[in-house]
Amino acid sequence: PEQRAIAEALSDVDGLLGALEALIAKKRAIKQAAMQQLLTGKTRLPGFSGEWETKRIRDITKIPVTDGPHLTPKFLSEGIPFLSVNNLSHNRVDTADLRYISLDDHHEFSKKCKPQKWDVLLGKAASVGKVAIVDFDWEFNIWSPIALIRPDEQGVPHFVYFNLQTSHVIKQIEYFTNSSSQGNIGMTDIGKLEFFMPLPDEQQAIATVLSDMDAEIAALEHRRDKTKQIKRGMMQQLLTGRVRLV
Repeated sequence: PEQRAIAEALSDVDGLLGALEALIAKKRAIKQAAMQQLLTGKTRLPGFSGEWETKRIRDITKIPVTDGPHLTPKFLSEGIPFLSVNNLSHNRVDTADLRYISLDDHHEFSKKCKPQKWDVLLGKAASVGKVAIVDFDWEFNIWSPIALIRPDEQGVPHFVYFNLQTSHVIKQIEYFTNSSSQGNIGMTDIGKLEFFMPLPDEQQAIATVLSDMDAEIAALEHRRDKTKQIKRGMMQQLLTGRVRLV
């Protein structure tokens, strides 16, 4: 009976995990469909009209597309976070395996590239096409495999960020990458990437809808990860006999 009770308890948790995974997959599919409709202008949000224009990245940036230093700095156990392309994960900045550089190096590298809030980051080497948006205020710097895009007043950062995730732009990135001998995409070619853009207020409305979907997916992923932790804890407690069910 006790073995059966343990098996049933763990099976219940597995059932919850399966349901969460299915829901996450469904929400992701809905978001992909929404991006396809909203970022092409096929579906317009209520209250908006007017023509969309095709724009290139280089036409809507405050500064030319840039990247981090083309050298290997001395890494420290603490200091200023230094992002590599591995830190762009699931369309977010992943702080799990951060490396650090000195303040002096940070100041030196900042002469070329000083990231700030609402910059858009794009992997241009190693993992080409990975994307993230800087939605935080802390000081950090980036390595050369990451390109930095800083939209001007014509381009809402989140709208640019979501467009870099569409099949329309991914195909352009693949074209430029395949044309390169190194299998990278250069800054000039990133500047040539193009997509459709409405006026900024409509961009913002679209970006808000998609950001809300992202937040919902992130909350479900967090719940799934917590449930996995609980399952691990239950297995340790139940399978070692530390906690008895009967």
